[in-house]
Amino acid sequence: GGYDEGLAYSFNQNRRSGADEVLSDYFSQRNTDNWVIPEYSEADVAENIRRLEVMVSGHPETRFRFFMPAYSILWWNRAYEQGIFEDYLNTLSVCFQVLLQYDNAEIYSTNFNNASIIVDLNQYVDLVHGSVQVTEMMTREIGEGGRKITFLNYKEELSTLREALTEFRDRVEKEGF
Repeated sequence: GGYDEGLAYSFNQNRRSGADEVLSDYFSQRNTDNWVIPEYSEADVAENIRRLEVMVSGHPETRFRFFMPAYSILWWNRAYEQGIFEDYLNTLSVCFQVLLQYDNAEIYSTNFNNASIIVDLNQYVDLVHGSVQVTEMMTREIGEGGRKITFLNYKEELSTLREALTEFRDRVEKEGF
C-alpha cells in the first residue's frame, strides 16, 4: 500500500522536517555515557584514503564525483563534543589533497559548510538527513557542476565549516539550544 516509485529510495519519505524533530533526535542521544566514540588512527585514515586513491588511479577512464553532504550543524556539534571534529577536518583535508591530484576525480561542496543551510534545523529531518529541499539542492549543485572543491579553495571550504561551528557554539553558549 502507499508505494511510490518516485520515492523508492527516499530516506525521508513519511518523515517530517523541522527543528523540533531534529532537536528531539539530538537530545535523545545526548547521554554521553552511551556514546561510542570512534577511535581514529592515522594508519586507519591513511588506509581508507589509499583505497579511494587506488580506485581513482586504477580507473582513469572513469570520472569520479565525490560530494560533501550538508549535514546539520548538530551533527558537526556532536563531533565537536566527542572530540573528533578536528579529526574529521584533518581527514577531509588529506582526502581532498590526495583525490584532487587526479583529473578524473571531482569533489563538490553542495553547501556542506553554508551556515544559512546547515544551521537552519527546519531544513532537516534528523542530525544527518536534509529535507527534500536540501536533497534536491545538493542534487542540482552536483548536476550543474558548480561549487567544486579544488586545490585553490579546499582550505577555505574547511575553514568556512570551522567558522560555522564556532559561531554556532558561541551562540549556544550564550543563548542555549
